[in-house]
Amino acid sequence: MMRILLDTNILLDVFFQREPHAVASESVWQACEQGRCEGYITPLTLVNIFYLAQKQLRTQKARELVIETLNVFQVASLGFAEMESALRLPLDDYEDAVQLAGALASGLDAIVTRNNKDFRGVSIPVYVPDAFLKKLPE
Repeated sequence: MMRILLDTNILLDVFFQREPHAVASESVWQACEQGRCEGYITPLTLVNIFYLAQKQLRTQKARELVIETLNVFQVASLGFAEMESALRLPLDDYEDAVQLAGALASGLDAIVTRNNKDFRGVSIPVYVPDAFLKKLPE
């Protein structure tokens, strides 16, 4: 079974119904829920979800979204070694590099993101949601 890291933007599309991306992102979420793939996130994703949901909604709703996320996804390894190694990865954006470092440390097979251009030149496959869904068995 394919083990994937979902970039933060995928979950934000789902929670905030960001069009035109919400449908494809929801399909990736559902594939993880259905056991067609194993979904991972990093702790950064949880922090970003909480921060944005708290600003746009309310604190209780932000907590509910974090709990909902934790009920579906595993959390990728992210400690000192990953934070340090992210600085040496060939990405301009440190947050993206930290996401990649977490995926690599956890031995994941791929990253699913809407911003695949942000992950050019990395050592694992990077898919946009629609392309990833085509790789999955029904």
